[in-house]
Amino acid sequence: MAEKRLRKTRFWIDSVCGVILILSCIAPILTHKAYAADGDGMLLYAAASNTTPQTETYHGWSNSFDSAAGTVSGTQPNIVQLKSSPTKKEFIAGYEDTSGNLQIICYDGSSWSNEWSVTVGGTGTTRRFDIAYETNTGDVTVAYSRNTAATNALAYRTKAGSTGCGSGNWSSATNFPTGTSVTTGTVQWVKAARDSRSGSVLDTFIWADSNSDLGAAIWSGSAFTDFKSLETSLEVVSAAQDVDDFEVQYESMSGDIMVVWAQSTGTNGIMGGWYDTCPGGTSSCTWGTAAKIWTQAGDDATNLDLSADPTSDEMAFASIGNAGSDLQAAYWSGSAWTRYANQDTSCETPIAGSRKVQTGWVTNNGHTQWIETYDDSTGRGLSWYAATPGSTPVKQTDFTTSPLINDIRERYQVDMNPFDSSKLMLLLTDSTTTIIAEQLTMDTSGNLTWSDASAPSGLGTTQSVPPEGFSFQYYRYTPGGSLSADIVDGSGGSVGSPSFAMSGIIWSFSCATSTGTLGDSSQRLRFDNGTGTASWSASIAATGGNTTLWSSGSAFYDFNDPTGSPPGCSAGTDSDVYAGQLTITPPSAAIAPQSGCSTTGLSLGSQSAFNEGVTDAITLLSADASADVACYWDVTGIDLSQQIPAEQPTGSYQIGLTLTIVAN
Repeated sequence: MAEKRLRKTRFWIDSVCGVILILSCIAPILTHKAYAADGDGMLLYAAASNTTPQTETYHGWSNSFDSAAGTVSGTQPNIVQLKSSPTKKEFIAGYEDTSGNLQIICYDGSSWSNEWSVTVGGTGTTRRFDIAYETNTGDVTVAYSRNTAATNALAYRTKAGSTGCGSGNWSSATNFPTGTSVTTGTVQWVKAARDSRSGSVLDTFIWADSNSDLGAAIWSGSAFTDFKSLETSLEVVSAAQDVDDFEVQYESMSGDIMVVWAQSTGTNGIMGGWYDTCPGGTSSCTWGTAAKIWTQAGDDATNLDLSADPTSDEMAFASIGNAGSDLQAAYWSGSAWTRYANQDTSCETPIAGSRKVQTGWVTNNGHTQWIETYDDSTGRGLSWYAATPGSTPVKQTDFTTSPLINDIRERYQVDMNPFDSSKLMLLLTDSTTTIIAEQLTMDTSGNLTWSDASAPSGLGTTQSVPPEGFSFQYYRYTPGGSLSADIVDGSGGSVGSPSFAMSGIIWSFSCATSTGTLGDSSQRLRFDNGTGTASWSASIAATGGNTTLWSSGSAFYDFNDPTGSPPGCSAGTDSDVYAGQLTITPPSAAIAPQSGCSTTGLSLGSQSAFNEGVTDAITLLSADASADVACYWDVTGIDLSQQIPAEQPTGSYQIGLTLTIVAN
C-alpha cells in the first residue's frame, strides 16, 4: 500500500472583507526519485584527462541529463560498457584503459565502488569484455579475454542478484572451456545479450579473436553450454579483429537466438552479411547452418547492427560496408528476411573501431516502426530511415541536432526504453569526441519526432574516438515493484508545497457551499503502477481518521456529517457536535496516461460525500485486469464541495487528507 498525505488544508476569514478564503496546502511525504517507468537512465563515459569515469543521470520526464558526476577513481578509461539490473537499482560497468587493464565497478543506487580488475590485453580500442544480467534472478555475469590464444581464451565471474555491490560478492574467475574448434586466436571483442522473457535466466555471449574467428556460447544460469563456431573469416578494416562487425539478440517472445556478422567475402556488390539462429528458447537449443542474410546482390557489412522488437519476434538489421560505403538493411519477420539493398550509396566509410549505423523499434497505439540511423558522407544532420514491418524503409528528412554533429561520426548507440515502447535514445560521438544524445518518440498516430536530449554543448567529451568511450542504459527495473501516489508538477517532479484554491464565500447566518478543484496542470495527482499486477484502486480519506475535524484554534466544523438540508448543514448524531460535509466528484476529472500507455481498464470513482462510519474513504480511480502495467496516470480536475455551517467562527481551518493506492 502506498500513500500520499494532503495536509494543512486551511480555511480562514479575512476580518476586513468578511470573506472565508479556503486554501488547501498539500505537504508531500514522497520525494521524486528515478523511476524506470518514467524512462530514466544513466550515461557512463570516459572523460578526457580524468581517471574517474563520469556519469550523467537522464530524466525521462524532462528529456534531459544532469551535470556530470564522478564514479570512483581508477585509471584513465578509454572504452566503457554499462548494464542495468532488471531486478533492483543497480548498474554494473566496466572500462578498459590503454594499458590493457579492465576495471569492473558497481552502482548500488547511491554510490559507486571498485569491484575487481584484471588484465585483458590490448590498448583499449577493442572491447574485450561484456556484461549480462539474468532477467529472472538479476544474477550478473562478466566475461572477458584472458589475453591468451585458443584454449581457455576467456574467463568469467558472476554475482548473485540477491547480493549488492562489493568485491566479496563475486565468484572467483572461471575459465571458459574454449578450444581450437571455436577459438584459435586471442579474443579481441566480446558481446552479450540476455533473454528478456520474465522467467528466463539465459544469456548468450559471442566473441571475435585475432584470427577473425567468431564463437558463441549460452549461459544456462549456472554454466556456459552449447559452444558454436559461427565464422572463421570475419571481415576486417585492415587487421584482425579491428572492428566489431557482429551482433547477438534474442527474439522477445520465443527466446530464439539470432547472431549476425560480416564475412570477409563480402565486398561492393557481394553480400557480406551472414546469420545463424539457435531456436527453442533453451540453453540446449540447436544451432542452425550459417547462411547469407540474403543471396541476391548486396554489399559488405563492415559496420552493422541488429535490434529486436520488444513486442514481437521481429528484428531489424542494417550495415555499411567499407568497400563501397553503401547502406543496406533487412527485416526479420520471425522466420525469414526481407532485404533492402543500396539505400544510400554515399555513406561515411567505416574505419577501425567505428560503428556508424544503428537500428531500433518504437510502438504506440497499435503503430510499430523500425528505424535506421547512420552516418551519411555529407552534411551535419542526423540521417535516418523509418519502416513499417514488412514495408520498404523510407528515407526521412535529416534532423538538425543541437549541438550540430560534426560531419564525421565515430560510434552510434541506441537503447530502447523498456517501459515506454514509444521512445528510444540515440547517443553518438563525432570526430570532436563530443557525446550527443537524441530521443526518438512515436505519438499515438504513429508519427516520429526527434528531440535534443543533450545540452547545446553536448554531454561531455570522451578520451578518444572511435573507441566507444560512452555507454547509456535506461533503468530496467521499477523501484520496489510498487504502486505509488504523488503530487507532481508539469515536468513530473514532486511538488514541494502543492495547493488548491476553493471559492470564497461570504460569512453568513445560513449554511454555505464552497467549491474547488483537486489537481491542475501544475499540481497533478500521479498514480504509478510499477508492478506486474494490473488491478489497483486509489482513494482519499482523512489522515486522522473519521473523527477528524476542520480546526482553527478552538473552532471546528465537520467534514463527514450528512445531517440537514442540504446535507452537512446540521449537526447529527455522529461522534461530534459539529456540522459540515465534504463531497468529492471524481467523474469530473481528466486522466492523462504516460506516453505509450493507455486509459484502458481505468474507471473514475462515483461522486461521494464523506459520512462517518459509512463512507470514510472515497475512491478516486481504479484499474481492472485489462489495465497497463509499468505505467503512470496523471489526474486533474476533481471537483470538491464543502458545506460550511452557519455562523462559522472566523479563522484559518485545516485538516489532513491522505491519498492511498492499493493492489486488488
